[in-house]
Amino acid sequence: MRQFNTSIEVVVQKDGPLAPYFDLFAKSNQDQGYSETYIVQQSKLLADFSRWLKKRRIDIHALTSRQVDRFLTRLTSREHLRRGDACTLRRLLELLRQMGVINDAEVSTPTTPIEQIIEAYSSYQREQRNLSQATLVGYVPFIRGFLTERFGQGPIDFASLCAIDIIGFIRRQAARLLPKRAKTATSALRSFLRYLRYRGDVDIDLAAAVPTVRLPDLENSALTPI
Repeated sequence: MRQFNTSIEVVVQKDGPLAPYFDLFAKSNQDQGYSETYIVQQSKLLADFSRWLKKRRIDIHALTSRQVDRFLTRLTSREHLRRGDACTLRRLLELLRQMGVINDAEVSTPTTPIEQIIEAYSSYQREQRNLSQATLVGYVPFIRGFLTERFGQGPIDFASLCAIDIIGFIRRQAARLLPKRAKTATSALRSFLRYLRYRGDVDIDLAAAVPTVRLPDLENSALTPI
């Protein structure tokens, strides 16, 4: 197993209420297969968020998704919001929830349209398809990331999804992930798109539009054409 390069400590100033969790978050992202370059990018976002919390005197134990939404709105207004930033901070909340640092109910209750569809998908896969919890844990971050990138905080219109949305998302994931994790991203998206067709949310087989990671070229995260 590769070791995480501590260069993160050089480029990120650990300050604010999130400072004690920087290394744990970086390690969690490493375990999920994110590249070191992308982990450093995520950590810079975490540092910005931590300083923002410190400036507003928000204690770590009082952190909720509302503060995340306010911070993301600030980034959007200054045109500093990048693809994947919202998902990065959602993963941070999930990690803090699992550690018991923040309120479990605040984070886990599916109140947004995206979280509601993810909960419905997860329940269906567990109860009707016997999909293991371990597999779901691997799939859900990619499904959430795809929906967040495509719809943001607005209404979800599955009928508007097209092949370009799917191909673009997978290519961006392949650029930032280790090869095996990129392959999981394609499996997750296919599974979710098949679920949408099963529900009648889409009329065409969008799962067929998901590019396939070519096994001989995994080290380059190559993708086959659809």
